[in-house]
Amino acid sequence: MRDKILYVIMHNIRSAYNVGSVFRTADGAGVSKIFLTGYTPLPYNFQKEVYPTVAQKMIAKTALGEEKKKKKKKKKKKTQNIFIFIKK
Repeated sequence: MRDKILYVIMHNIRSAYNVGSVFRTADGAGVSKIFLTGYTPLPYNFQKEVYPTVAQKMIAKTALGEEKKKKKKKKKKKTQNIFIFIKK
């Protein structure tokens, strides 16, 4: 029996609190990839960025550390950036 693979696509989500909540919920649901597209705020990248933005602080507050458990990969499509978070 094959395991099912779950993906979440968040396109143009304005609220950083909702983004953090989806990260936390996705971990509990066993989601393997999260796609952030459009103007959806991105979680804080602890290795590269010096100061987190207000939106990144809000994501960290609601995600409760789940945003750190996924590695980030960036793809560029013609006019739009797509950020993919893959479960480690």
